[in-house]
Amino acid sequence: DVMKMHLLREACDADVVLDLHCDNDAVMHMYTHDRLWPHMSDLSALLGAECSIIDADSGSNCFDEACSSPWARIADLHPGLPVPMACQSTTVELRGEYDVNDSMAKQDAIALYCFLLNRGYILPEPAGGELPVLPSPLPALIRDATPLTGVDMIKTPVAGVLSWKVKAGDIVTQGQLLGEVVNIEDPFA
Repeated sequence: DVMKMHLLREACDADVVLDLHCDNDAVMHMYTHDRLWPHMSDLSALLGAECSIIDADSGSNCFDEACSSPWARIADLHPGLPVPMACQSTTVELRGEYDVNDSMAKQDAIALYCFLLNRGYILPEPAGGELPVLPSPLPALIRDATPLTGVDMIKTPVAGVLSWKVKAGDIVTQGQLLGEVVNIEDPFA
């Protein structure tokens, strides 16, 4: 709790908060407040995020929501005033834990550096320097944001070994077989 309070104190007056994580098994994706979209789409495009998930309140007390949601609540309380989303915060899932390597870390660091360049938070290095240059134009989004309501957890009625039939990041359709659970207690499974 002490660390959480320290981080929130450091972030509470920031213009941008990037909460960087690495999920268990995932493609590059990010979560942000729905009122920050499409403003945060430049970050999604630069990172090459396969998915950007938006919601006003996920109900999970995320750090990025603790930074941006107060501004939405203030705006709701004062509809006649121009209250901006003064803290633009997002949680970025830097793929899965088995995707961590020097090459991807460098790619992600360059994308974050270019995001800060694009927003004017840092100045570009003089021509001929070693640091990356902001791409112009910015990369296109892989896909537009998806509401959190489009995400669902799947529960299995039995314990066992999961055999996936799709990969993380695949586009799926309603009724499509996503995976099968092999019941290890069933000798005929």
